[in-house]
Amino acid sequence: MSLVALGAAGAVGTHTFQRTVLLAPTAVAGVLLSGPLTRRLDARHTRTAAMALAVAGAAGPVVRQLRAWAA
Repeated sequence: MSLVALGAAGAVGTHTFQRTVLLAPTAVAGVLLSGPLTRRLDARHTRTAAMALAVAGAAGPVVRQLRAWAA
């Protein structure tokens, strides 16, 4: 809904809508698979892996910004 509002305001282009349509099936598949996988995966290991990925994902832009300031 917010993507439609942003599109109506001219804040996003057609490429954003195209990518949304392209990625939507993957998001739906993730939601459908999460239930069965939750019962099979260890919660502690899953939480640790999720936190490690989140930290790594957040560190990338921080390092990039620090390099840009140093240059």
